[in-house]
Amino acid sequence: MIDLSWEQLVALALVLGFAGFVMWCFLKYGGDTITYYYKDDEQGK
Repeated sequence: MIDLSWEQLVALALVLGFAGFVMWCFLKYGGDTITYYYKDDEQGK
């Protein structure tokens, strides 16, 4: 077991929670939204 301070545990929990939320959104809305944003970003340059 890696010894972590509570600040590191909180940060890790936030990162994992955010990653889970992003994955949930990706699964819910599908890849079309993601690719749309990428195309829009490329056109903006």
